[in-house]
Amino acid sequence: MSVLTGLLTWVTATSFGVGRHLDAPSRAAFLEGIGPQGLRTFHDYLRDARSATAVYHEVERALTGPLRQVPLLTIFGERNDPLKFQPRWKALFPEARQVVVSKGNHFPMCDDPDLVATSIRDWYRGVVCP
Repeated sequence: MSVLTGLLTWVTATSFGVGRHLDAPSRAAFLEGIGPQGLRTFHDYLRDARSATAVYHEVERALTGPLRQVPLLTIFGERNDPLKFQPRWKALFPEARQVVVSKGNHFPMCDDPDLVATSIRDWYRGVVCP
């Protein structure tokens, strides 16, 4: 349905998605770049992901095993963590640094690009390569 209506693409181009800091020509370029085929591909990807249980089990084994000691930085928008990933990541990685973008939505790097860039840079310099 969203391929026919373009609703998902349109919502993504608004301030709820990547469009918070886009001017009209940039928003038009974003919309043109997705198009119906891009949206179909996205839906195919999500449909495949629903049944990829073997991959999820492998990821769980890696996250609770060899990757458990890897430094982790998470960045989420304040208004968009419906699946509660932030608490899950903190439970798996108690030393994780978590950044919440104030009033941020689904694409925090578009909501506050400077905060996201600074957070990544500071985390990398302070935790990964001090």
